[in-house]
Formats: sequence, C-alpha cells, structure tokens
Amino acid sequence: METTNKNQMEQLNDEELLDGNCKQCGIEIRSIIGKKKKQFCSVRCRWDWWNNHIKEMKLKSKSDNQLNKRIVSK
Repeated sequence: METTNKNQMEQLNDEELLDGNCKQCGIEIRSIIGKKKKQFCSVRCRWDWWNNHIKEMKLKSKSDNQLNKRIVSK
C-alpha cells in the first residue's frame, strides 16, 4: 500500500489535485485525481464525525432493511 507524503503532494500540478473540505471541521483538503477522494483531514475528525452521525446511520439502515423486505415480499 503506497502512501503519499507532503513532499509528493507539493510536486504534483494543480491539475492533478482535487480540492474538497473536511466533513467535520471544514478545513480544505487536497486529493489526488484517480484515487479515492479524502473526506476528513485527520483521524480525529473522522472519529468525531462518525461518533456524531452513528444514530443517523442506524436509522438509515433500518429504513433500508424495511424497504428491502417490502421488495422481496412482492
């Protein structure tokens, strides 16, 4: 698994990078085109976001399961 450090990111052209924002704190994040887009600036932000949104994800999961049961039963 290859990781990209800061020096490698600085060597890339702006055309090779995607701009985005952290879902938790809003800090600007740059991702490499062709790789998975980064959603969080740090592990701490990722943990905080998921801990704050776990209830929403459980509710979504329940509604998805109920929808699937209706589709299967028809």
